[in-house]
Amino acid sequence: MKLVIVPPCKKYGIRCLLLDDQEMVVELVSHYLNTLALSGQGYSPKTIVLYGNNLRYLCEWLASDSLYGKLPMDHVLSIIPRGVISQYLSRLRQAGKEETTLKNRDLTYKGFFEWLTTSEAEAVRSSSGYENGLIIKKASSRNVPRFVTKEQMIILLGAVYHESQRCALHFIYDAGLRVSEIGRVLKEDIDALDQWPTELAYLPLLIRGSKGRGGRNIKERYVLVTRAIYDRIKRYHSSAAYRFAHFSGPKPAFLNTNRSRISAKSIQKTVEAAAKRAGFLPGTVSPHKLRHGTALTILQGADGHDYLEKLVLIQVQFGHASVKSTEAYSRIPPSLFIRLDGNKEVRERFQEAQDIYDRTFLANKFHCERRGRKRKS
Repeated sequence: MKLVIVPPCKKYGIRCLLLDDQEMVVELVSHYLNTLALSGQGYSPKTIVLYGNNLRYLCEWLASDSLYGKLPMDHVLSIIPRGVISQYLSRLRQAGKEETTLKNRDLTYKGFFEWLTTSEAEAVRSSSGYENGLIIKKASSRNVPRFVTKEQMIILLGAVYHESQRCALHFIYDAGLRVSEIGRVLKEDIDALDQWPTELAYLPLLIRGSKGRGGRNIKERYVLVTRAIYDRIKRYHSSAAYRFAHFSGPKPAFLNTNRSRISAKSIQKTVEAAAKRAGFLPGTVSPHKLRHGTALTILQGADGHDYLEKLVLIQVQFGHASVKSTEAYSRIPPSLFIRLDGNKEVRERFQEAQDIYDRTFLANKFHCERRGRKRKS
C-alpha cells in the first residue's frame, strides 16, 4: 500500500490518499485524514502523515490475512471487531515494538474507528470497538527517561564520519533540542552570540521551537548553550564546505553533507548508522535520548540550588509548556549522581561540553567516508 501526500499550499492544507496494491483508493482512511486536515483543530501536517502511516500499517497487515485479504479494504475496516485490532497490536509487541509506538497506534485507531460511527463517515460502523477504552492500557507513570551519557555520546560521535554531523549531534545534546528544531537554527542566530563577553561559559541562543499552539505555530524560546559548542559551531562555519554553500535566504546553521539544510530524517539516519557502527544495542541511542542526556547533565551539574530548581531549569531549556512534562526526570534515581566512593557527582556543563569537543572533533583531512561510484580502471 502507498500513502500519497499532497503538500499544503496557500489555498489548501495537506491532502492524503491511501492506495492499495491495485492503486485503488481506500476511501475511508483517505476521507478521515482529509477531514482531520480540514477540521480546524490544529492538526499539524506531520501529525496527519503519522496517523496516515499508522492506518496504512494496519491495512497492510489486514491485506495479508487469508480471510480479510480477499475483501475490499473499506469493507474490512467497517466490520473488523476489537479483537482483530488487539491481535495486531499483540503481534507488534512480540516483534519488539516499544510501548510508546503501540500506544500511539492504538490512539490513532481509536480516533479512526470512532469517526466511522459518525454521520460524517455515513455511520459505516454501529460500534467503534473502543467503547471500553484503549486496548493498550496506560503504562505506569513511573517510567524513567532513557538517556545518553557523556561517554556514550563520545563513542557515538566517534562513529560519525563527518565533522558537520558530529557538530550537529553535539549541539542537540548540548542544547537539549528536539530533532525537528535544529533545522530552524540559522547562522545569524549563532553569529548573534559573538556580542557576548568571552569569559561567559554559557550563551543565550534563540530557538524556534516545535509544539507551538495548535501544532502549527513556532514557539520561540531561549536556551543556554556552552561556549564549547559555540566554538565548535564557529569552527564548522569557517570550513570551506560550509562557507561555499550558498543560500538565497537566511543560511541554516547546519547543513547536510550534500550542503542542503539539515533535516530531522537525516539526523535520525545518521544516529542510527553511527549507533550500529559503534556497537550499541538497538534502542540504546536515538536523537531524543540525546535530549534526555541534556537533562541528566543539568541534574548532575552545579546549576540550581536544589532538585526543584534543576527541574525548572530543564523545563525552561526544553520549552515544556507544563512542568508535568518535566516531572519525568524527577524519577531518575539519586544514586546516578553518587560516585562509588560516596561523594556527590557534580559536573559543570561547560566542562563536559569542552571534553566532548576535544575528544570528538574531526578535521576535514580525517573524513573517511567514500561516496559515489567507483572509478573505472
